[in-house]
Amino acid sequence: LLLVACAGFPMDLLAYSLAPLSLTTPLSGVTVALNLVFAERLLGETLQAWPDIPATGLIMCGTLLTTGTGPHQEPVWNSAMLWSLLEDSLLQRLLMAMTVAVTLGIGLMWWFQERLAESAQRRYLNPAVHEVVLPAVLAGAAGCIANINLKAVGVLLRNSGTSHELAPWIIMTVAPAAVQLNYINRGLQLYPQTVFIPIYTAFLVLLSTIVGAVFYQEHTQFLNHLRLQICFAIGISCIIAGIGMFAFRTENCAQAPAEVVKQGKYESEQALEG
Repeated sequence: LLLVACAGFPMDLLAYSLAPLSLTTPLSGVTVALNLVFAERLLGETLQAWPDIPATGLIMCGTLLTTGTGPHQEPVWNSAMLWSLLEDSLLQRLLMAMTVAVTLGIGLMWWFQERLAESAQRRYLNPAVHEVVLPAVLAGAAGCIANINLKAVGVLLRNSGTSHELAPWIIMTVAPAAVQLNYINRGLQLYPQTVFIPIYTAFLVLLSTIVGAVFYQEHTQFLNHLRLQICFAIGISCIIAGIGMFAFRTENCAQAPAEVVKQGKYESEQALEG
């Protein structure tokens, strides 16, 4: 997982330095489609045509609609301008709310870790959606902060920023990225990839688009256009509906190869022991 993340890092850095965050981040929705195709073939996981395919389709439609609401140009950022963005009161309230939510989520995962692992083992093929959401939100929130700071690194590199200017943004990228990888790993230990990855990606896209737009002042254009607000609302509704549809997965062991169920339960047991 760490190898894959590092391999994609240069491409993310390049993309974020060339275009607004709220335009590039939703394109991560492509991951959902690729996951649907390859998880079954490479990992032997069970694909349930209902609800996996329509749920994935709704999440992809939602990410495309949120992409359409983003601006297609942005100012040339320098170090002083980036630091001044942190003074925005709306951003500060948003980050405070995220900090409280993430702290609560980490506490819940720690407090109920045994119950979550037992539930994941018992319902491997149809995990409780609200339980899958917990590590997905934590990973998505950490990834959101990492993406915002990674974009700052990218634009400073593009504009010949000094090492002194880059260092704090690099540190603020690496720390949340480590948390992000930790909770992705936990989610994949407990739940099927065909379920966890679409939900995690949805939260990553949603949070990165909203918080990134506020941080880089991209939301001002959005607030002045009713059409963009409608598209964004429909996109959010599609994502929420897609996540909710995974609740209709059935525990039909006849559909799954025995070794897949056994492996999933083994990983849940390992998470329980850990």
